[in-house]
Amino acid sequence: MQADFLNTLGLTTWQARPGYFAKSVTRTEPAANSISLEAEAMTAAPSTEMEVNSVVSEAEMASAPVETPAPKPAFVLVGAGLDDIWQNESAVQWGLMLNILKAFGLSEEQLRFFDTAHAVTDEAVFASIEEVIDLGVETVFAFEESSPLIEQLEEGVQVVFLPSLDEMMQRGQAKRETFEILSHVISA
Repeated sequence: MQADFLNTLGLTTWQARPGYFAKSVTRTEPAANSISLEAEAMTAAPSTEMEVNSVVSEAEMASAPVETPAPKPAFVLVGAGLDDIWQNESAVQWGLMLNILKAFGLSEEQLRFFDTAHAVTDEAVFASIEEVIDLGVETVFAFEESSPLIEQLEEGVQVVFLPSLDEMMQRGQAKRETFEILSHVISA
């Protein structure tokens, strides 16, 4: 429809901002379309104050950079001895963890862990719980069933128990169970 016809009827010309319905992408320079919107806003003579505000706000919003949020952790692991194997290239358990991440298309940055061997005091347990809350995850994966940290976490998040890394290294069936559990929970 023509803009003059819509103005005659008392309606504003509506146009979607460029990229508004697309996925958010980080932009550092204004798009060419937003520059043309600003030029149109300066040359066009809208008939009402509301039209002026909508054209200006569209131009401002189109030129504002859009930031993509940092990837949140996909999942959180809790268990004893995780500090010892984390990024330890000589530990076969670390190789297993990398294979698990690779199988689900995840990176090390998307995985957080909490070693229950270090969470023995109430302060350490509550600090760990606060970190889990700050991460915003709803599910935590645990390699052991009894520790003060896991008991406290069960009150606020879903705790899914997995076979230990050592058990996965010894029994192929334990690895299979782990992959089935993770695929079910991560895909849900």
